[in-house]
Amino acid sequence: FLLLLGDLFPSLGMPVGQARTALRSALASVCESDNLILHPSWTIKVIQLYETTLVRHGIMMVGPAGSGKSKIISTLQDAL
Repeated sequence: FLLLLGDLFPSLGMPVGQARTALRSALASVCESDNLILHPSWTIKVIQLYETTLVRHGIMMVGPAGSGKSKIISTLQDAL
């Protein structure tokens, strides 16, 4: 989808996301207390879920078993 937008509007470029430093620091403390590894790609997924909840009324987490869906949700809840 993003490639399609880039083809349609080449002069716009990609928007820069917000830093979310408060959320990132809260995630770091939750991960430390739960003995989790704060991997950069996992942190991005948690922030994406947070940003999705800001603009959507309902969401559905889908994916294979053991992929971390429940842990992402519970970690985000603890961080907020």
